[in-house]
Amino acid sequence: MNKAELISAIADKTQGSKMDVEKVVNAFISVVNENISSKGGIRLVGFGTLAVVMRKARQGRNPVTGEKIHIESRFAPVFKASKELREAANKLSEF
Repeated sequence: MNKAELISAIADKTQGSKMDVEKVVNAFISVVNENISSKGGIRLVGFGTLAVVMRKARQGRNPVTGEKIHIESRFAPVFKASKELREAANKLSEF
């Protein structure tokens, strides 16, 4: 599902206009980006948690040449699914 499909699905479920739903989705994305860029986190009960973690510096390899390279430390966004979301995903294997 892409952004346009998400907007259409939410508009259908809420009986709202696609323009209003698009504003809400864009505002949600903006708030998440602002919060994550300030090293904050967002917890949505029943969905999951978005957070920022520090990845340590490490040694890697260039896949083409095999040469060792240094990978700098960095902040990375992470998502941890809630129990409900994991259970919903596990229902896919019950076919």
